Amino acid sequence: MKKLILLGFLSFCMHMAIGQEAESSTKKAVATYNGYSTEGYYFTNELDQGPLRFDKIMPEVLQHFDLKDELYKGETFRVNYTIKTVGNKDELTILSLEKIDYDTDDDDGGQ
Repeated sequence: MKKLILLGFLSFCMHMAIGQEAESSTKKAVATYNGYSTEGYYFTNELDQGPLRFDKIMPEVLQHFDLKDELYKGETFRVNYTIKTVGNKDELTILSLEKIDYDTDDDDGGQ
């Protein structure tokens, strides 16, 4: 009987661990790119000025925007990303980027 209870408990724990790994959601943000380190890609969310650190980026995105290049620092992007919860940690992955070019030609002094 003890073996049956133990087996049931272990089965339940494995089911919960698998369920936790599968939790993910897709989000969007407008964010300014700040740079790259070995820990990830850093952005500032334009909505609340909060930091965003992306652990991963899709290879096709890096082909279009090489974020390891200083060229993109300070640029604003529309970012589509996933948040995957693994255990107690959220892992953010960039799915796509769209560069936003704000029109700066309106600063002509009203002429």
